[in-house]
Amino acid sequence: MWDFRPCLAGRATRHGLGMETLILGRPGAERTDLIRKLTDEGMSVHTCHDDAWGCAGLRDECPFDLTPVDAAVAIAPPGEALDPQGVACAQRARVPLVTVGGMEGDPVHRLADAELTAVDDSVAVIVASAARTANRHRRAIEEASTEFLREGEQLSVDVQRTATTLHVSIGGRFSEERISTIADQVHTAVRRFDRSASVIDVSVDRDALDTTTD
Repeated sequence: MWDFRPCLAGRATRHGLGMETLILGRPGAERTDLIRKLTDEGMSVHTCHDDAWGCAGLRDECPFDLTPVDAAVAIAPPGEALDPQGVACAQRARVPLVTVGGMEGDPVHRLADAELTAVDDSVAVIVASAARTANRHRRAIEEASTEFLREGEQLSVDVQRTATTLHVSIGGRFSEERISTIADQVHTAVRRFDRSASVIDVSVDRDALDTTTD
């Protein structure tokens, strides 16, 4: 049975209190500054690389397997390439990605939910926002909806994300029976896109629902 209460937004934070953030990139002054700014805002920070060869997963256990990650941050000094290996892992896990610094024109930037040219005081806010909004999940629903929406139907979608749960709120001009069917199809679309989410909560925004249609 579907929960038809309005869905809850993401966790209330100072900027990132309680968030688990994974840093993609090798040690350096920029990474040290990034870690300090994120931890100062209450985030727990994990890293993929230390001074040893290879990523953590090649030597021990991958942080993605140890911790539910809210957001990944790829960082590199200006003019250097971002770490594609860690980015690939974040993409496969459907974790929101923020890029910081790196080389202009690096293809990794096109995959990012947000981009900063350098570490600054806004970084924690940017990372927290990217973690919660789950833009790629919303786009996946919108693309899948072309398969199940009927001619003339329009679906409103909002997605809020935590490391373990996706809260999907939907609305539009639908009957109760029709919106229940659409909720099933939205759930299927999200699970097809993101197999790592522990919980997918699809709810109906009553304020965005118009049941006057047949």
